[in-house]
Amino acid sequence: MNNKNDFLLILLVLMFSCKNLNNSNSIQIPPDVANEFSKYGIQPTGPFMEYYFTLPDSLNDAEWSVKDFACTQGGYHLEKYTGKRLRFLKYPSNEHWGNDPLDIWAITDSPNCVCIYKAVQSESTSAPGVFSVNDTTIKK
Repeated sequence: MNNKNDFLLILLVLMFSCKNLNNSNSIQIPPDVANEFSKYGIQPTGPFMEYYFTLPDSLNDAEWSVKDFACTQGGYHLEKYTGKRLRFLKYPSNEHWGNDPLDIWAITDSPNCVCIYKAVQSESTSAPGVFSVNDTTIKK
């Protein structure tokens, strides 16, 4: 009987181990975004949160002008998408600006990646806290 109990214990351990292995690969990255992440060596640390926003007709306000500047510095052109509804994917990362952890934002107009930029997390008091994908002041 002892061998049967040992077998069942080993079987249970293996089942839970395999389940945890499958969950560890749950970070989904659309192909267009994956290409950009690869180009810049970006490695998200968790799954994305998804949002949809319509870009304003003008990117001159305080919020969008900073994002437009970060995108332009990274080689992207947000102005081509004004007035359009776009998909925003926010990924956590291990990158920091000073002591502030950063999220990686991917803007897409499927199937195209429109812009990748980095921003301090919502709890941060740093302003403006938005950076181009290739900003050299960011610690990886």
